[in-house]
Amino acid sequence: MKSLASINEITSEGFKAYQESFENQAHSAISEIQESQERFRILFEHAPDAYYLNDLNGNFIDGNKAAEELIGFKKEELIGKNFFSLGILPPNQFQIVMELLSKNIQKMATGPDEVVLIRKDGKPINLEIRTHPVKIGDRAVVLGIARDITERKQVEMALRKSEERFRIAAQSTSDLIYERDYQTGLGEFYGDIDGKQGYTRGEFPRSLIGWWENIHPEDLPRVMEAMKKLIQSGEQFCESYRLRKKDGTYIEWFDRASLVMSELGDPEKWVGAAANITELKRAEEEKAKLEAQLYQSQKLEAIGKLAGGVAHDFNNLLTGIQGYTELIMQAVPQNDPMQDDLSEILKAASQAASLTKQLLGFSRNQVIAPKIVDLNGLISFSRKMLSRVIGEDIQLEFIPGMDLGSIKVDPNQIDQILINLTVNARDAMPNGGKLIIKTSNFTLDENCFELYSEAEAGKYAILTVMDSGCGMDDKTKSRIFEPFFTTKEKGKGTGLGLSTVYGIVKQNKGFINVQSDPGIGTSFNIFIPCAEGEPVSIMKPTVNALPKCEETVLVVEDEKALLNLMEKLLTKQGYHVLASNSPGDAIELCKKNQEKIHLVLTDVVMPLMNGMELYEKIKCIKHDIKVLYMSGYMGDIITNHGVLEEGASFIQKPFTMESLAKKVREILDK
Repeated sequence: MKSLASINEITSEGFKAYQESFENQAHSAISEIQESQERFRILFEHAPDAYYLNDLNGNFIDGNKAAEELIGFKKEELIGKNFFSLGILPPNQFQIVMELLSKNIQKMATGPDEVVLIRKDGKPINLEIRTHPVKIGDRAVVLGIARDITERKQVEMALRKSEERFRIAAQSTSDLIYERDYQTGLGEFYGDIDGKQGYTRGEFPRSLIGWWENIHPEDLPRVMEAMKKLIQSGEQFCESYRLRKKDGTYIEWFDRASLVMSELGDPEKWVGAAANITELKRAEEEKAKLEAQLYQSQKLEAIGKLAGGVAHDFNNLLTGIQGYTELIMQAVPQNDPMQDDLSEILKAASQAASLTKQLLGFSRNQVIAPKIVDLNGLISFSRKMLSRVIGEDIQLEFIPGMDLGSIKVDPNQIDQILINLTVNARDAMPNGGKLIIKTSNFTLDENCFELYSEAEAGKYAILTVMDSGCGMDDKTKSRIFEPFFTTKEKGKGTGLGLSTVYGIVKQNKGFINVQSDPGIGTSFNIFIPCAEGEPVSIMKPTVNALPKCEETVLVVEDEKALLNLMEKLLTKQGYHVLASNSPGDAIELCKKNQEKIHLVLTDVVMPLMNGMELYEKIKCIKHDIKVLYMSGYMGDIITNHGVLEEGASFIQKPFTMESLAKKVREILDK
């Protein structure tokens, strides 16, 4: 049995060991607590969000560095104060914060709640706040976590504004804006939906299949191919096509769309805009039509100028050919075989002169003497001649319009129009048929400008020539007024008939409308402006026999060969001839021989001075002298592009010896 001392010694050692163990455990626990507190403090201080502690009245107890940076106050400035006392709470936020405090007093967690605060520097910030009731010892406090969401709110605000602008734009536009789900094909539509295609908003087809069913069958393959490219390669869809309305009619539709991809790179939807371009399409077609008309008009104008110039030079040559041939024929005995050869030369020259006359008609350089005439009377007067032209196998019917307005035109030009159109109609009816000529009145106002855009408003008389012949296709119809264009066999026509008609109508400020279909026939409608005044008689004047000629004629011609020819022709008729190849020499001759000269025969187009200017100067020397103008064509030298002034006398080159002698005699006898 151990002694008491040994027991005490053992007890003392055990207590020390226990004490040391306890102290070690306590020290370890304190260290762990201190480490834990340090870790919490580190986390608390360096957390990216603002952490703070409030009492139940909302007064700040503590806060981390992020809280200081968030509202711009140091921790010592915050302790013991709240949102209200710091003056950082806008009035419109009071109610939100009061509700948060009320829940905190009731030891209720809150959030997330959004609050707007004013930083110390005056800058507003948006916060997202969460609060949690906690205990520190026996003390109830509130842990708050605040996060700056200012940038997020700005993005959301920008997005809302963008969506609002899109909504306003979509509602304001006449286009249809849409997006379709890639998987289902169902669409959402914005903009002017009501009334599109005649459907109500509820009836509007949302499915892709429903949309395709309304596309014109001829356009659908092209639209589907473009859609395939959009899906496979992301190539933008951009197509115009015909879309069926609810009533079954079609409108022109222009559609543009792009593919939108998901975050994973998969097709998600396509977004597009479509518009009804029916009116635009119609306007473009009308513009193209007007441009084609302008191009055709400009082309014919250019050809006309060329034709007029060629005719002018050619007529000078023909005048010499005809004149010298006639002189030779008079010198050669009538029974001489050469007479037949010379007759063939005259015949060829006459045919060539006929061609140049038609060219002048087309180029509007033909010399005309317009009169107020009755169109019905002119047609009636020419009806027998037209019957002989078309033959017995074609029925000719004339339907005169009632109370037809008078027109101002050269009667010979109406004959030209009728003959050319009649011959054209006859050739279109080789097996016979019916030819109708009729007249009517027409008033062109603003309602008709779309159809007759090249014409001026006013009253017109219409000359219509209709046949039941073979007709023309559009390609042929577009070229019928071009000189030398013909669909007839070689040797059957020159291609100048309709060109001449075109030139005559344009020269008289009218216009032509042609309607024709293959196998049905053709209708030419000639519109000529009406004119005020009483129509003149259309009886042809008689020509008296030529008396003996003894007067003196001053001939002025810059072409020496023609000057010599006319000197010989007039001398042979008995006239005394003074010849000059320049206006200046002609004036000097007149000054020296003014008492002898009775008539000036002058070319119109000459270098330095034209024929009319020459005549004005000669009249100053001898005021009662008479004048006869001659030219291969008139051009713009005479007023109104080839229309003779009242009282002016003119002879067209080429002319024969007989026609020149008659014209000179006619003027001298006035």
